[in-house]
Parts: sequence; structure tokens; C-alpha cells
Amino acid sequence: MAHRFAQDAERQQWGSGYTDNDRVFARENGTDLSPGQVTKTFLRLSEAAGLRQVRLHDLRHGAASLMLAGGVDVAVVSKRMGHSSVRLTVDTYSHLLDGVGRGAADAAEAMVRPRATTPAPDAPTMRPQSLVNDEAAPPGREKPLVDPGAPSGTRTPNPLIKSQLLCQLS
Repeated sequence: MAHRFAQDAERQQWGSGYTDNDRVFARENGTDLSPGQVTKTFLRLSEAAGLRQVRLHDLRHGAASLMLAGGVDVAVVSKRMGHSSVRLTVDTYSHLLDGVGRGAADAAEAMVRPRATTPAPDAPTMRPQSLVNDEAAPPGREKPLVDPGAPSGTRTPNPLIKSQLLCQLS
């Protein structure tokens, strides 16, 4: 508030000579500060405050990072940063959006995950005949789905697929 009051006083002193560019920080006549002057002032104030030296642009990245980490919508961050598109924001800060991506993937998985179903108590259990081999296994045990004789370096053949070509592609 004190800065605003001081700026209003400067505006009144300069009268029609004041250039109003709607800047928070400007020269006393309202014209823009030079980037070099802003950088020098920033470094001097940072050093006086005992802060480590960072570039002004690093503060911009820090602000965007903090907003995204705090859960602010990417579109809002993009607008605050003055980016031309949300895509630019996503490309620049995608490394911070991993949690968002994980949440989206979990939500999608929940939509397609098969539901556990329990058969009706009186429903017969259906087993493919090719899986049962009473001669090769003790009574009540099913033939294993794995063929131990598969060639080394190939996928285990699926006994439900009759075509060897399809078995290799499965």
C-alpha cells in the first residue's frame, strides 16, 4: 500500500508529464525501468537480505513450479505466466506433472478394470477339456498351462491357441 501511495504522489507531481503504463514498478515519471537496472537492483537487494543469488527468470520458474505443485490447474498457471498456449506450459513444466499423469492413468484403469464376479452357487464350473489330463496328473489336478518343452528364448506357448503362428504372436 505504501508503494502505491508513493506512486500516486509521483503521478500527481508529474501531472500530464507522467507516462501511465500501468506498471507496479516504474521510474518516478511512469516510464519503464530498464532490464539491466532491475537486475542490478534485484541482485543488490538479494545480497543485502542474505539470499543466494538466482536469476530473476528463476523466480518466474519457481512461481510456476509452486503453483503446479500446489495443485493449481495448468490452464490457470499458463494464463498467469502469460504463455501463448497451455501446450507451452505443459511442455515447459511436464516434469512437474507426473502426479497428474499418474492420477489420470489410475482413473482410466478403474474404468476398464474387470470386475470380480462370483459364479452362482448352482452354476457348473466350465473348464476347457484340453486343460484336464487325468492320466498325467493325480485325480482332481489340472494339467499345467506351461509347456516345459518350449524352445529357449521363446514365449511360453498358450495351450488354448491351436495355431503355432498365433501362439507366437500372443
